[in-house]
Amino acid sequence: MIRFHPAPPAQGAAVLLIPGIGGTARSARPLTRALAGLPTAVAVRRPVAAGESGETPSIPARARALARQLADGPCPEELVVVGHSLGAYVALELVRELAPLRPGAVRALVVAGQLPPHRQPRHADDGFADETLLRKVTGGALPEGLAGEPELLCRLVDQWRGDYRAIDSYTAAEVPSPRARLALPLHVWSATGDPAAPSGAALDAWREYTSAPTAFAVFEGGHDFPFTRAESAAARLRRLAVPRAEVLHA
Repeated sequence: MIRFHPAPPAQGAAVLLIPGIGGTARSARPLTRALAGLPTAVAVRRPVAAGESGETPSIPARARALARQLADGPCPEELVVVGHSLGAYVALELVRELAPLRPGAVRALVVAGQLPPHRQPRHADDGFADETLLRKVTGGALPEGLAGEPELLCRLVDQWRGDYRAIDSYTAAEVPSPRARLALPLHVWSATGDPAAPSGAALDAWREYTSAPTAFAVFEGGHDFPFTRAESAAARLRRLAVPRAEVLHA
């Protein structure tokens, strides 16, 4: 369930944040705190519970589920959609899904720490061993509180494995070139120390995903820079969420 806090006003924009693999509301807290007062929601995927099917939904399926929630429930007048890492692809598909359901609802799309789908190397080439996945998602360290929870850790690693496979399936569909372009501003965020989305021609190829202007911003830090550099990220998001009436009269 998508819940904005504080509740969005009748007019104005809100931020919808879609974290990447292993992302939780807790890990996103530095950014949501820095956005205090601006309606914000974090769309997280809950861990698979014991006894549940471990089947991983595709990236388009996740986007469709989020779009239905926004179309059927209380939805802000305008949205700034932010996707980090894998969440960037879910955010991209969400914007595509919302276009016919809520025309004009998305003010801007922010993709952070991710290469465009058609320039993404296959993750299967690195293998999907547990140790490889732990290194990719956590840097090799056990997540806090999981040292004594081997069954839960096993379920999480299986879920991460499914997430990387979902990325490979999704990006294969975007090769050799992206599908229909968006018609809204695209903001591409990267970090100086993020090997997942280094600056260069591959990152610049995000321009191919919209007919509107594409803006690039570079932060200090590593892959989790939206949360480790939360104040800088929040300042940019607040500017994107300024009511249109204020922009017109500025």
